Amino acid sequence: SINWIIVYTFRSFYSSNTTHPGQEELRDAYHPLFDKYGVDVVLQAHNHNYQRTYPISYNVTTPSSPIITNRNTENYTNIENGQIFITLGTGGAEFYNFTAQAPFIVKQLLLHGFLNMDVANNGSKLWITFYENTCVARDHLTISKIKAWTYFEPENTIFVHYENHEENVNVKLVDYQFNFVETSAIVQASN
Repeated sequence: SINWIIVYTFRSFYSSNTTHPGQEELRDAYHPLFDKYGVDVVLQAHNHNYQRTYPISYNVTTPSSPIITNRNTENYTNIENGQIFITLGTGGAEFYNFTAQAPFIVKQLLLHGFLNMDVANNGSKLWITFYENTCVARDHLTISKIKAWTYFEPENTIFVHYENHEENVNVKLVDYQFNFVETSAIVQASN
């Protein structure tokens, strides 16, 4: 039972326009495997800058244009498809400037710095922060893997229990038609 799968590669799979484009051979050979086996994060280097993608899946039709599977910019819960690729070529060498920003890139920076990754909540949350060398946080994201069990009780009440949360949330249903909207550990029902 592995909570997180993080891959490191020196060569970039995906990149905004900069000195080294994404490596087609690597991308085409390995990204489908990352999708298949549920890789969470891919750390890559080679370009002397910082870049982070949205969660992206391999695009068989147009491999250089990955499929964005979630357009949130910082907080991700239960990503079912796609990986976040982080280019971390920020150790101190001269920067490679950007000439544009690829549509699948959330954040790109020309700063020297380092990446910190913390696992929290009994292994269900991954906190990732990029700090510039002055120790100021310049990019942050969290990925949560929360398992929920839903069960019904008499009188049209639904109970949802979230793993790693101490309490159950109970929501009264109206007319038996509902949509779930998750906000942290709160489930709201609407008719």
